[in-house]
Formats: sequence, C-alpha cells, structure tokens
Amino acid sequence: MKTKNILPTFLVCILLTLVTNASAQSWKDLVNKVKENETVENLVDEITGQNKSVDVCGTWTYKGPTFAIKSDNFLKDMANDLALDAIKKKLSPVLKEIGLKKGSFGFSFASDKTFNNNFKKTNLGGKYTLDAKSGNITLSYGKMLNLFKLKGIVERDGKTLELMFPAEKFINFLQVIAPDADDSVFNGLESLIKSDKNLYIGFELTAN
Repeated sequence: MKTKNILPTFLVCILLTLVTNASAQSWKDLVNKVKENETVENLVDEITGQNKSVDVCGTWTYKGPTFAIKSDNFLKDMANDLALDAIKKKLSPVLKEIGLKKGSFGFSFASDKTFNNNFKKTNLGGKYTLDAKSGNITLSYGKMLNLFKLKGIVERDGKTLELMFPAEKFINFLQVIAPDADDSVFNGLESLIKSDKNLYIGFELTAN
C-alpha cells in the first residue's frame, strides 16, 4: 500500500536543473519557451532529456490499494497525508468485505484499446483511452456495468502499475461491482472522502 503526492513541478526544480545543465540551453532560449507558454513540466523534461510515456499493455494482478493527493497546496497535502490513516483503516475492511484481494482482481490491456477487468470469476470488459504523456486514462465499461466510466491517472514503474481515480468515483465503482454489498459497508468511508476532492484512491497492480 502506497501513499504519495501528485504535485505540479515547482519552478525551483528548473533552477536546480539549470545549475547542473547550464551548457544544455541558454537563458534566452528558456525565457523564450516560457513566453511561448510551454508548461513547466514539459520544459523540465526537455532540459533533462526525460520524456514520460506510460504503457499499460499487458496483464496486471491486484496487489493492494494505493492513495494519492492531487493539489497545488503543499501544506494542505501534508495535512491530508496525516488524515489518510483514517481512510486506510476504513477502506481495508470494505475491500475485504466485497472480495477484492490478491488473485481475485486484475486488468488486461490490449494494444487495440480494449481491456478486461476480472473480478472473482467475472470478466468485465470495455475500451480505454490513454494519454501516454500525461498519464490520463479513461475506462469505459460495457453493458455489464451499465456503461460505467472511470476517469483517472495511471503511473507505471517497471512491473508495477498504479491506476488512481477521484476517491468518490472509486467508491462508486466498488458499489457497482459489488451491488449485493450492504450500504453500511460504504457509509463510513463516504463520509471521510467527501471532505477532500483532491484525494485519489486506486489499485496497485503487478505484471503477470
């Protein structure tokens, strides 16, 4: 189980990078790029030679839940990190109650933009769209889930894939795939997440 912050790249990162890569670009070039409204993130990528690109294709097995805070306010992020403990404690029994555990849940993404989401003995399928650069992903399920859509972010680090969604939408998804679960299972969790729109919850997955 992981907890992380998804924060925009700070300008100080550019300054630090410039110190170590002064010969790569001139100040004039950099100023011109800023004037052309190039994003800070893209500018850092260009200076450092890094180019983020997410590839989700493959078969992935559920390892555990993952959490993230998406905010421009670092102090607020720190406060939310402390509050996540309560959410984790509430979420764990919910996942156990509906049967979401290792070996019972996973995803398979194909290059033709289709996916399968296995839960227990049921295969839930649909289509997905992915912006490999930004990591934005949309899962569009078929009729079995009444065309339910999940929009979130995805990160990959080697054989680990993390799919994260706005917390309220994530809880809605759990309710959809486990319609027989008692409403009381989700009530306590919903009261916690509604107070923070910057909270993302999702799945940590490992490659088969």
